[in-house]
Amino acid sequence: MKTLKKSDWLLAALVFLLLAACSGGSGSDSGASNTTGTLSVGLTDASTEDYQAVYVTIDEVRVHRCDTEPEGEVVPADAQDDGLEDDACDGQGTWITMATPHKTYNLLELVNGKVASLGVAELATGTYSQMRLYLGETADDGLNILEESHPYPNYVIVDDVAHELKVPSGYQSGIKLVHAFQIVAGSTVDLLLDFDAAKSVVKAGKSGKRALKPVIKILGTVNLATLSGVVTDDQQTGLGGVEVAVQTFNDQAADPKDRVTSVTTTYTAAGQENVEPYQDDKGQYLVRLLPGSYNIAVYEPGFFPQCRSVTPESGDVLNADFSLVPAGTGSVTVTIENSPEVGDTEIILSFRQTCPNEEPFEVVALPYVDGFQVDLPGRYDPDDPPVEYELVVSAEGWETHVETVVVAAGEISEYPVSLTATPSPL
Repeated sequence: MKTLKKSDWLLAALVFLLLAACSGGSGSDSGASNTTGTLSVGLTDASTEDYQAVYVTIDEVRVHRCDTEPEGEVVPADAQDDGLEDDACDGQGTWITMATPHKTYNLLELVNGKVASLGVAELATGTYSQMRLYLGETADDGLNILEESHPYPNYVIVDDVAHELKVPSGYQSGIKLVHAFQIVAGSTVDLLLDFDAAKSVVKAGKSGKRALKPVIKILGTVNLATLSGVVTDDQQTGLGGVEVAVQTFNDQAADPKDRVTSVTTTYTAAGQENVEPYQDDKGQYLVRLLPGSYNIAVYEPGFFPQCRSVTPESGDVLNADFSLVPAGTGSVTVTIENSPEVGDTEIILSFRQTCPNEEPFEVVALPYVDGFQVDLPGRYDPDDPPVEYELVVSAEGWETHVETVVVAAGEISEYPVSLTATPSPL
């Protein structure tokens, strides 16, 4: 089994910087002077298994400089502002077009450390308060995963069928990304746009239509740590498509549902056996993290979930491998006895276990529907004790319900739940 070496990630980072250096920007000079620095912007994704592909077209990237001194080809802030405040600049400054990629990206290809360069530009030194990302109205002339021309500028593919993503009119003035940064003479600032495809694609009720409401975080790569590893079975064979979730725990949260928060999720590489030269990357994953404390939860049906805690510091390069143990499968049936009273409010069922550090982590979370039943890893051998999960049932306007549920392989456990309405404030 080939494991990813630290040098491989350093090489990948070098490739990213080289790609950025070749991308279009508004700067006219490649060399930095004593009045300019460099901004490099890349795109990555947290991934989702809900779609075969998620395509977005990005036409333009603009940044807002906290002064009125023109730099290159600029658009005055007052001509483009949509009324949103620019706190770092007190509303004063200049909009600068720093990149015009005019490209259609498949976000699901930008996982496990893969980054697409949006552009690089020489910018005047100073403080920049925010960025605007402009989505395109026309796709590029490339081909999608079905070897077909892009039918829409923004769309998803499900079961080999393309579904257009409608973009709300509010984004015509650009997607506002507030993230102040400083351009220093002769230095380069690397920013990574973490485009969360899973949260950005929104289904519009029962119509089946989908809308694109981008959820994007800006990460400064100087402060990021890198966590990578490989997920295998008990035979040390790489497992592709395994969910690797980065979570945080807050025991001060008043509501139990808010004590576990998902920061980002990725899936292990499926392997590229049919690609020449042969690449044995099956089971590998990579995530970039801000300094902090996290629980890394790994779950794949048919195996017991695992959790490991990490506390990365700025610039750390960490490794966390997981070897999953086969599990039997048991079923849990949950019935919300007063669901008609709850009405159309979405009910979320979260199943959690405990990390070695005694903090809970979420194994799976699903919306409740009548006749809800979920299969979960249970005891593999009848002589083994049943496996326990913490069931957290939540709905807006209703008190969160928490209880322990037991899963035994080959058995169905039934749990009736009656929610209590949250008392109205006095």
